[in-house]
Amino acid sequence: MNSVKNIYLNWLLFALYLAALFTLPITILGSYLGFVLGATLSFLFLFSLAIKADRKIEQKLKLESLTVAEEPELYHTLNEFSHRLNIATPGLKILKSEALTLGAYGLSRNNSYIIISEGLLNSMNRPQMIALLARELTAIWYGDTLLTTWLSRFFSSLEFLSFQTQNRRTSQSNKRYSFNWVV
Repeated sequence: MNSVKNIYLNWLLFALYLAALFTLPITILGSYLGFVLGATLSFLFLFSLAIKADRKIEQKLKLESLTVAEEPELYHTLNEFSHRLNIATPGLKILKSEALTLGAYGLSRNNSYIIISEGLLNSMNRPQMIALLARELTAIWYGDTLLTTWLSRFFSSLEFLSFQTQNRRTSQSNKRYSFNWVV
């Protein structure tokens, strides 16, 4: 359980970083009133990241729910392992991609999801899939998904700062992040 404490400590450091990011400049300019305003802004920003984080991630990645009827063996294995780890069974989401991708997200052990790509479902046999599911369930159990979900929402909120350019040949917009904005 020491790693769970580290996860929450890392989240607290992330929250303190954001609080300093919002609070320090306003405090320098406005003293006590600036500090209160900056602390309020940082709290509201963190709160906005947490509101419906799972749904926003689903929309961003265009995920669809994977039902028990579609993958009964997968759900049975997931239920069994979740019961052994004493956590709620995570929801299964499918990513419409031929890439071999598996991931997990969620803000708590009892409200988490596992993402499986179509390519992974089509190419892995049962023992391989069980091993990968066990790895993702372990990440949920340890709380690793907490930080990845917060960071995903944070970087997604910075997307409006990205620069959009038009590719004249394909007329598709490409989003590029400036390294300065990320730093």
